[in-house]
Amino acid sequence: DTARPVRKPFARTRTLARTDVVPYVRLNKWLADAGVCSRREADLLITQGKVWVNRKVSMTLGARIVPDKDEVTIGGKIIVPRKRKHY
Repeated sequence: DTARPVRKPFARTRTLARTDVVPYVRLNKWLADAGVCSRREADLLITQGKVWVNRKVSMTLGARIVPDKDEVTIGGKIIVPRKRKHY
């Protein structure tokens, strides 16, 4: 008869706050949060080649950007995200 392997308990790891992590955001979510359109409409704009990131056409769904560094334009107009209200 075969013996079952002994399972080790999962090691509990602490998550430390990292300051070097870059906050990537999906492009369609960022466009929706900026008030340009919905996420699905943003996907259509991206696949049609109307969205530019850092002066290059972005046609990849699921593309990620760094909100504070990357420049997003649609039809030559720079998109500025709206301020979020905190209650």
